[in-house]
Amino acid sequence: MTKITEANVDKLANEQEKELLKQLKEGPQTLIHIPEDPANPKDTSVPIGINGLFYQVQRGIDVQVPVPVAEIWRDSYMRTRIANDKIERSTTQEVKVM
Repeated sequence: MTKITEANVDKLANEQEKELLKQLKEGPQTLIHIPEDPANPKDTSVPIGINGLFYQVQRGIDVQVPVPVAEIWRDSYMRTRIANDKIERSTTQEVKVM
């Protein structure tokens, strides 16, 4: 039985990270386009993380990324839009006081 040490855990994590990176590089790729943010012009890229690996994706241009990375960004983008819509509706609705 192998003794669990910090070094063993770090080694296993590094091996798993390398394997994931290899799978992402060898797997299917797709184009995504993250729009520029007029409210934050200095925000020129977006970090997209998957199991501890991060892709820094530049805004305003088409970028080739692994499909799982694109799916994470699309999901995050849609959830953000839904949340922003809810906020917008809640701040523009008339409040009735009884």
